[in-house]
Amino acid sequence: MKTVQVRNITLGEGRPKICVPIVGQTKDDILLEAGTFARIPVDVVEWRVDWFEDVFDTDKVLDVAKDLQTVLKDTPILFTFRTAKEGGEKAISNEAYKALNMAVAKSGYVDLIDVEAFTGEEIVKSMIQEAHSYGVKVIASNHDFDATPEKDEIVRRLRMMQDYGADIPKMAVMPRNKQDVLTLLSARWKCPSSSPTARSLPCPWQVPVLSAVSLVKPSVPPLPSVQLPKLPHRDRSMSTSLHRFLTLSTKACDPVTSHKKDLR
Repeated sequence: MKTVQVRNITLGEGRPKICVPIVGQTKDDILLEAGTFARIPVDVVEWRVDWFEDVFDTDKVLDVAKDLQTVLKDTPILFTFRTAKEGGEKAISNEAYKALNMAVAKSGYVDLIDVEAFTGEEIVKSMIQEAHSYGVKVIASNHDFDATPEKDEIVRRLRMMQDYGADIPKMAVMPRNKQDVLTLLSARWKCPSSSPTARSLPCPWQVPVLSAVSLVKPSVPPLPSVQLPKLPHRDRSMSTSLHRFLTLSTKACDPVTSHKKDLR
């Protein structure tokens, strides 16, 4: 499996990496929040630009991105416009979505962009190719807020993202019981050997794979609580983001299950 190098962070080897989002609505809020990250062990910072009040003004987005890079220094920045159809704050046309992402990728102010995999095959492939031409890595993503798909379907979606050329495929799901969580983990780590499509879905993945739980229903026992540091009043936005963080594991699946001849 290939690793993905983003500045001084290597995805695909070592410990799980921690990505913390910024969801400020104003430039001041965004930069203030970014300034607090020096106190915590953050590997990647995700700017959720769909929360930004001037997101549809590209010049203002680029202005914030430039200052954000200055504040965060060597910490990699993931630029994400999460569309309303995938749980984000705002709706946007496909054309505007591509134009904004490509403008930011071309600027050199960010290290990765998130491209929603079901935006359309042609536009997704073109966005990935263009981002790569600017030296920017791409996370292709999909979010299912209704349920957890069957394992074969999860594998199909992840492999589709890989085939599109994404550096990192990502899948987030809604578990309704313990088995749903195990289904996600199973799909992420191993390919279904009994599936009629197994030979077209080889494992291990050629690139790192991210998986996440969007929300845990009350029927699932809660995870152990994490004690967050007490923050001064002005850092309340940081506290909000810390509660939203996901620990993203980028390990390969068990090489014993690989179908090497299918990867050639």
